[in-house]
Amino acid sequence: IGILRSGDGGSTWNQTDLTWTFPQITAVVKIIINPFNGNTLYAATSEGVYKSTDNGAHWIQVSSRLMAMDIVMDPADTNALYAAHGNLNSTPDPGLYKTTNGGTSWFKLTAGLPSTNFGRTSIAICPLAPSIVYAGIADGSGGGQLIGLYKSFDQGATWTRSPARYDLS
Repeated sequence: IGILRSGDGGSTWNQTDLTWTFPQITAVVKIIINPFNGNTLYAATSEGVYKSTDNGAHWIQVSSRLMAMDIVMDPADTNALYAAHGNLNSTPDPGLYKTTNGGTSWFKLTAGLPSTNFGRTSIAICPLAPSIVYAGIADGSGGGQLIGLYKSFDQGATWTRSPARYDLS
């Protein structure tokens, strides 16, 4: 149904303006809060990335790219966020995207990342060295197998695949 909000520690909950009906088949995958400004939140959803600047009461869509499956915020620069878009190969223009202006504009990160079968991806930022970003990328062609663990030392500008071997069987 979207995002619910409580103003009394969870005793009661109210709908926000980020609401869908059940037949719309949508999902809110992750919500993050700016650690320096608790009024600013971001939500990764099946319909894109949304932002709230009033503690979740109201939301605006800052990216309409479908299937936002993860979102992380740079702890050193909270205007820098990374969003992973993609699930199965039916997701239009899947990949990792970054904003450096709090969601006003996003650009696709490509250097060293897979260009095909980009599936569901989990992202992490090293808290002690925020220029280091990790992305675990699954195969979007249907099996869900891991394509690889990728690492960036330069805030997502370039990526290298970990040489480690993964046995997921």
